[in-house]
Amino acid sequence: MELKIKINDLLNAVPMINQVMDRKMPEKLAYALAKNFRLINAELEDYNKTRTKLLSENWTLDPKTNKYDIPDEDKERWNKMHEELANSESGYIPFKIDMALTQNIDWSPGELMFLWFIFEGEGASDLAPLVKSE
Repeated sequence: MELKIKINDLLNAVPMINQVMDRKMPEKLAYALAKNFRLINAELEDYNKTRTKLLSENWTLDPKTNKYDIPDEDKERWNKMHEELANSESGYIPFKIDMALTQNIDWSPGELMFLWFIFEGEGASDLAPLVKSE
């Protein structure tokens, strides 16, 4: 069963990859993390374009703050629109990393959990979120 990677997964992964990139690690692992980081950022460009389009079609950009002025009565509507977008499936295909490469790296449980979709091999399936059957 292939798990679908949502935009939210990618948004959560970016800071985690940034957090671990400065650690000493085998070259193969560093390469794979950098490749995934590049691929994730490319995928998030489409998300950002769509998010900006939704905002600009519905609200006005304040030139002073460079933020969209969303009135209080529209905040719930925006939150629903954004949640639907962030929970959409992405087209991202991860560059898989063998879990064995991570053995000598000091990872936090959160870092591994947010990067669940880039790992394969023994122990990798334990990181994947539980998915309800539809």
